Amino acid sequence: SIRQVIVLSGIRRSGKTTIFQLLINHLIDNNTNPKEILYINLDDPFFSDIAKEAKTLYKLLEESKIITGVDVKYLFLDEIQNVNEWEKFVKAVYDNKVVEKIFITGSNSKLLDGEFATLLSGRFINTTIYPFSFSEIIKYHNINSYFELLENKTKVLNIVDSMLEFGGFFEIMQSEVKRELILSYYDTIIFKDCIGNNK
Repeated sequence: SIRQVIVLSGIRRSGKTTIFQLLINHLIDNNTNPKEILYINLDDPFFSDIAKEAKTLYKLLEESKIITGVDVKYLFLDEIQNVNEWEKFVKAVYDNKVVEKIFITGSNSKLLDGEFATLLSGRFINTTIYPFSFSEIIKYHNINSYFELLENKTKVLNIVDSMLEFGGFFEIMQSEVKRELILSYYDTIIFKDCIGNNK
């Protein structure tokens, strides 16, 4: 597999953490020792002290080895933008081959701008994760061809109406309280990501 840092960027609640979980399950299904995998959710208040200094992440790598008895090979850092100077930590870990593979996610639109792009030039592969598209939503509803689309015209029009009102966030599609949930997404994205991150 490629050595470069895998970056999943995109709006909050678009599915980045779910993709992390799928990647972790894939590693385990392919005989990776679960003790060699370290996943850290940097949105969790438990890790708020780490946000002050990126070097604290080294302590987590050390503590993981103390607890499991094995080195971390696969490092998953979720919502990395919450850590000050995280770029330098990721570069050092990558360059010194501290772990085999680094995966990171971030919701900040500036995640790949500035210092990160400069420090890790040529060392990362970015994939932007979006909420579901219309074609993905109709596939989710088991409409897999143009003929099925025509046969389910009323259902498809209801899907279009719902998508126009609430977007393509998967969790909202399944929710009974769509309006309340989309408002909480809005508040988090506007106040935490847009206003908070840009002061």
